[in-house]
Amino acid sequence: MPSIIQFFHPGPEHGYDSCMMNGKYFKNWNTTAHRRKFMLNEGSYIENNVRKEGELLFWGEWEPPSIVEKLDRQIYCSQYGKNPEFLHTPVLPSSELIRKYQKAYCYQNTDPFVFGDRFIYAICMQKAYKDLRKLKDGSLIFFGSCVKRRFVIDTVFVVKKSIHYLNLSY
Repeated sequence: MPSIIQFFHPGPEHGYDSCMMNGKYFKNWNTTAHRRKFMLNEGSYIENNVRKEGELLFWGEWEPPSIVEKLDRQIYCSQYGKNPEFLHTPVLPSSELIRKYQKAYCYQNTDPFVFGDRFIYAICMQKAYKDLRKLKDGSLIFFGSCVKRRFVIDTVFVVKKSIHYLNLSY
């Protein structure tokens, strides 16, 4: 039988680490606690029953570097707190940067991973909660954050196919 999972991710928003040019900033690979990013990325979506391609704005997790733009307007919403302060555009890290962080073993992973041709949820909390490693097809996972004592959804997964790809010895 499929499951319904409510999964809390940390609520604070990532900012930036350094200034660049033209009002853009840079966020290095996160090496501390997970945070959310409001992101701009290419993707596909459904509009009026038609699949379309284009730029998407969404809350999610991307721990590698990103180009950051401070958003001009700060509009406060009484129900859920304030709107995002920063817009992150993910930067694919170079092989050299990946090796640097792997050697130091100080980088964070991006999980759930919603970039590319598949959404992947493979690591986070699966050691502590073994049932997360055996979700049935059709299960729902609601990834979200606690903002002003309310659950705010960042990402929704519908498990199309669960694949046991490693023999994890947790």
